[in-house]
Amino acid sequence: MIKLTFFTILFAFLTIRPSVNADWPQWRGPNGQGIAFESKVPIEWSETKNIAWRAELPGRGWSSPLIVGNHVWITAAHETRASEEQAKERLKANTGGQPLVVLSEVRIHATCIDKESGKVLKDIEVLRKKDPQWIHKTNSYASPTPIIEDGRMYMQNGSYGSACLNLKSGKVIWRNQD
Repeated sequence: MIKLTFFTILFAFLTIRPSVNADWPQWRGPNGQGIAFESKVPIEWSETKNIAWRAELPGRGWSSPLIVGNHVWITAAHETRASEEQAKERLKANTGGQPLVVLSEVRIHATCIDKESGKVLKDIEVLRKKDPQWIHKTNSYASPTPIIEDGRMYMQNGSYGSACLNLKSGKVIWRNQD
């Protein structure tokens, strides 16, 4: 009986797959496994090959895009560079010699893009921080990937704050930057 139960459960796990058009509401996809079951995924890209659309987006971000319904959500850091004098002063304690980005302000935005056309539908400032800690020049203040659940986006950006966004209205429900 135990063998039958084990093989029944194993069979269920191996044969149940998410829908091809399933939402991708978190880092690494619907189940956090990084697996897309689409069968016609291109394996080559170029400036023109296998590109459905392009969107010019402000800011820098390394978080994964999230897909819910016909919307693609991304996060990006809109950066205001510190003056050379401010940067020098703030980097006095840095002894690493790494190439760094020093800002006077960073604003973390959530941007909603139409999945079919690439049109930007919403661009929402979610978090703002004056004089943020400097980072390596190849990093971004928008590195963490948010999660979408029940029409809300939950963001956690380390010491820069946490927030919850209503996706339909585009309003920030709450934020904590303490």
